[in-house]
Amino acid sequence: MEVAPDDVRPLTVLHRGEPGGPAIEQRVDFMFEASRWTGTPTIQEPEKAADLAWFPFVALPEPLVPHEAAVLRALHDAGRHGTEMPRLLTLGF
Repeated sequence: MEVAPDDVRPLTVLHRGEPGGPAIEQRVDFMFEASRWTGTPTIQEPEKAADLAWFPFVALPEPLVPHEAAVLRALHDAGRHGTEMPRLLTLGF
């Protein structure tokens, strides 16, 4: 896939940590939204993924990566309530 820089916008930053874990287990994820792209998504690391597919929010597959689920939930809620996506999310603190 190819995405032009003008078709990408910052979505949110997620600060996450392991509850009760050491500070070294803290992470920051920068999430972006692409409005357009060319090409077809393909699995580039088959040893890390069993499948690749599009799903509606109400029918996401299990298991889902917890921190990615938190961002998707916030995005869904913002759209449903007509509000802005939070610029900063936290998980695990």
